Amino acid sequence: MSRKSRLNRSRLQPRRSELRTASSGDAAFDAEVEQAAAEPAVKLLKTIREQAPETWQAGAWTLERRYPEMFAKPEAQLNITAQAAVLAHKFE
Repeated sequence: MSRKSRLNRSRLQPRRSELRTASSGDAAFDAEVEQAAAEPAVKLLKTIREQAPETWQAGAWTLERRYPEMFAKPEAQLNITAQAAVLAHKFE
């Protein structure tokens, strides 16, 4: 598949940020659009969870993202701590 073909195919699906900013004014429709945008992520997470018993990498990936304060790499933990400090300062 050519680079141009891949680029054109990727533009067939709107970006999540584009979906968030484009509101129809119809709450039910907007909820359906949000759900449709989330479906690919849900399917991928389901695949990872199904593979976890067979491959430790899938389980490790899930733990790193679900419980970053305990399982993320040290540099990611520092980033989480820094973000929490910024948010705490913002709401003082």
